[in-house]
Amino acid sequence: MIKISVVIPTRNRASDLSELLSSIPNHTLSQNNYEIIVFDNGSSDNTAEICSKYSKKIKNFRYTYCEDPGLHIGRNWGLEHSSSDVIVYADDDIIPSGTWLEGVLLAFEDPKVMIAGGNNAPPFLLGRKPEWFDDFIYYDDDKNIKILSLFGCIQFNYEDITEINTFYVMGCNYAIRKTLLKECHGFHPDGMPDDLLCYRGDGESYVSKYVLDNGYKAVYVPSASVKHKIGNSRLTLGYVKRIAFRCGISDAYSDLRNNRKAVKLLYSVLTRKIKHFGRKNITAKELYEAEYTRGLLFLISKYFMNRNCRKWIYQTDYLGDKGKILGTF
Repeated sequence: MIKISVVIPTRNRASDLSELLSSIPNHTLSQNNYEIIVFDNGSSDNTAEICSKYSKKIKNFRYTYCEDPGLHIGRNWGLEHSSSDVIVYADDDIIPSGTWLEGVLLAFEDPKVMIAGGNNAPPFLLGRKPEWFDDFIYYDDDKNIKILSLFGCIQFNYEDITEINTFYVMGCNYAIRKTLLKECHGFHPDGMPDDLLCYRGDGESYVSKYVLDNGYKAVYVPSASVKHKIGNSRLTLGYVKRIAFRCGISDAYSDLRNNRKAVKLLYSVLTRKIKHFGRKNITAKELYEAEYTRGLLFLISKYFMNRNCRKWIYQTDYLGDKGKILGTF
């Protein structure tokens, strides 16, 4: 009986995907209890070949190819085509523990639990961390929770299953009940290519907020932990700029969608006290703030100039054909 559906959206990261898939047959949970769904979001590398290889090693394995851009396409396809009421959304660059899926099942034995996750610790692929790295580390609950949101990583210091803030279930290792995901009409857009950033939304953050606002339960499960790879390209100021800009877009999307007036939002952004614009020697955090503000302004300007962008922001859901950008309007 399929008890867990693992949905892995991927694009042009065949090597990472292969490392993830190679670990799965060795998990403690029987292959009879889970299915693996790889959603190929337009890869041009050998992703299809890798999936063909592992389809012979993993009992319940499905591969689907679709060129429609956006991470939400694969996530929502998994919602609509998975076999189980428990879905785990996994990034293709994680390295799961052997007890990963068994731990997820353990979490959902409690009928009140709606989302769950584990540690998402970073195994560094670079010899040393940059000087600015620690500036993006945050702590919560008397330092029992270490958060590296810039890299989608979190480390808990709990030995047992513990109820947590819904936002502490990270998108790279995001387990959720299908019934809840249908209730909130699936995922919002995320992971857009550079030329379509005006269609970027707030991704799984919307789902986590929905869970929080409706009083549902989220838990941390030690045995459902993974490692989330941080490679050389992410330990650069260029990556800080890239993520900050996209976070600004996502927050502007959320504000606009939640009925914050565009003119008022624009005014609040323009009056932000960003003293470091034009300066050459700024800290990594100041750089982040500047690019975040630029992201806010980017989407607000697109909102005023692009009718399609405005319609996209206010869609009820992005399931099926409604999630396609090209030809949507």
